[in-house]
Amino acid sequence: MRLTEILKPANIKIPLEAKTKTEAISELVNLLAASGDVTDGKKVLDAVLEREATRTTGIGNGLAIPHGKCAGTKDLVERARFFRKQFGGQMRQAGVLAAAALHGVERHWPRMAEDHANAKLLAGMINEGGLLRCTPPQTNIVIAEVTAPGVTAARVAAALAEHDVHVLAISDRQIRAVTHLDVSAEQVRRAGEAFARVAAALQAEAA
Repeated sequence: MRLTEILKPANIKIPLEAKTKTEAISELVNLLAASGDVTDGKKVLDAVLEREATRTTGIGNGLAIPHGKCAGTKDLVERARFFRKQFGGQMRQAGVLAAAALHGVERHWPRMAEDHANAKLLAGMINEGGLLRCTPPQTNIVIAEVTAPGVTAARVAAALAEHDVHVLAISDRQIRAVTHLDVSAEQVRRAGEAFARVAAALQAEAA
């Protein structure tokens, strides 16, 4: 299937006669109305201009995708949905997920070692505090077990949050911390120092 089988020559005009953005949009809508692709040109024009007033649909380099939503485009939308399915667009959710995975593989796979190194650094600093015990992490996830009696994981998580370090209590005795792209090695060191302060304070309370 070719785009020329979908797009009508009557709906293509090069160059436009318009001198302003509003005139250009009006000219394009008039083309659609003249070809019968929209049943109410005025409603379509009002909808597109209303959308444009909210935020420009320009995408840079002199390109724009003016659009809007109204009942006057029902037949056109139905045709668009049909062709979207023809080109596999019905799987748009899967496409979004696949795009995220592809982005990660292409751009972040090489730097995953940084996350793993930061996780090991954090685990080592946590172990030095004495309140928690970590096994050496194999990925970017650090699991720490509370060893002090009378201290819960939720209490540790709450105390760490006061130092702007956010972890998850995954059980009564375990917390989870995760290193990632937005956490630098310096931030991990500061988090480790916060763990040390919290460990000292909670152990003093328990004593």
